Amino acid sequence: MAETPPLSSGADISTGPAGSGWIEPADDRLFRSIVAHTADAIIATDRNGRIILFNPAATAMFGHAADDILGQNMKMLLPERLRARHDGYMDSFARDASPARHMGERQAEIMGLTAAGEEIPLDISICRTETVSGTVMVAIVRDRSEQHRTQRHLEDLANTDALTGALNRRAFMAGAKSLCATAARYHRDCALLMLDIDHFKKINDTYGHTVGDDVLKETFERILENLRASDLLGRWGGEEFVAILPETGLMGARVTAERIRESLGGTPIVLSRGEHDAGTALTVTASVGVTAMRARDDGPGPMIARADQALYRAKRAGRDRVMVAEEAGAK
Repeated sequence: MAETPPLSSGADISTGPAGSGWIEPADDRLFRSIVAHTADAIIATDRNGRIILFNPAATAMFGHAADDILGQNMKMLLPERLRARHDGYMDSFARDASPARHMGERQAEIMGLTAAGEEIPLDISICRTETVSGTVMVAIVRDRSEQHRTQRHLEDLANTDALTGALNRRAFMAGAKSLCATAARYHRDCALLMLDIDHFKKINDTYGHTVGDDVLKETFERILENLRASDLLGRWGGEEFVAILPETGLMGARVTAERIRESLGGTPIVLSRGEHDAGTALTVTASVGVTAMRARDDGPGPMIARADQALYRAKRAGRDRVMVAEEAGAK
């Protein structure tokens, strides 16, 4: 039978009160084995917050060797900005009649700090127990990083277009409403452009939908290259994209739209797929409708309608051009 690893601890916390569901062992080997082999980090502190127990899972999670961290204050495992909040929370718990509390459902997220300076999201349950050495606080800690990654991935799937990576219509509208509300509140400029790939049906009919998908993805990338990090870009549907540009007036939006149009039409897309079409240089153009937010606009809806009308006129006028709603007299 494998020998139970030694457990770094400066206090005897291996006993429990009668009637607590604890079977008292003849010695502390059962306690040490559980603490040493559990996948959860277990950290115990004295009443002053000094660490007196740090199990192997805690070393793996935080990167501190037990011998180096014993005697240090628990706060060194927290980012600097959260340490004062931690003091207040622990004071509250010390006054609480409950001997245990789960900290994972608090509104403020719990973050830990590793020895390498990396912040990790945590789920923590704490309990208070009386030992022969005095009051001891025991924290059972789980790293929630993988859960966060999974959650972000699911959010991405819910908010983005699977083909291009642009925001889908629902997510774009949510973001656009927020930007429009901010612009209205602070009397800031805000503009919107709607782009449609010219003759996209012909591309699909001639080269197939696989090439059409590649054209959509390349179009998205070229639009994105000409936008700022603060701008929002969404796929409106089919071969249409829409972008909202905060802190941008009509003139600036038109310049951006022309730059995007030139980026698309000026450099052919070299096809990389298709049995007979790979290597073909395909020139793709787009028509763009542009508008700016007006005082009576109650969100992005009116701007989208005006940009769509301007886009339609750009198509009617011969395609591969930018049409500004205001200059065309759109109402």
